Amino acid sequence: MRLGYEGISITDPSAERGMRMAKELQRINFKTKIRYIPPSLLINLPGTHTVMVNTTPMTSDNELLKDLSYFNFLTKSGVVIDLTITPVTTPLLAEAMGIGASVVPGFSIAARRDCVWSNRCLKTTIDVADYTEKFKVYLEKLFPS
Repeated sequence: MRLGYEGISITDPSAERGMRMAKELQRINFKTKIRYIPPSLLINLPGTHTVMVNTTPMTSDNELLKDLSYFNFLTKSGVVIDLTITPVTTPLLAEAMGIGASVVPGFSIAARRDCVWSNRCLKTTIDVADYTEKFKVYLEKLFPS
């Protein structure tokens, strides 16, 4: 078993912003190869990436989501993390589940963050699994699909 990562690929519709982000991350992670990939080249990437993290908004004009949802760059045992909180199951996560990838929805990350914040700031312990499930149900009622 191998732990860790060898490199990070970043894509952004803005080449300038993407290259700047890669350069900034490279500066603080000097042992890791960090590169910018233009969105137009996403579909040409080999299936060697093990984790994908989506930080882009889920809007109808987000062309990047369409390119990401091909998942050709993801290994068969890949993990897809979508930081979008609603809907609970985003189209990107649904596509990822359809190809057998493991998924981490944004609401579960937000719920864990809430629990950590509550513990550190309020000295209150919240059961993460229980809170995450209740947060999910709340979001599903608030934003039905």
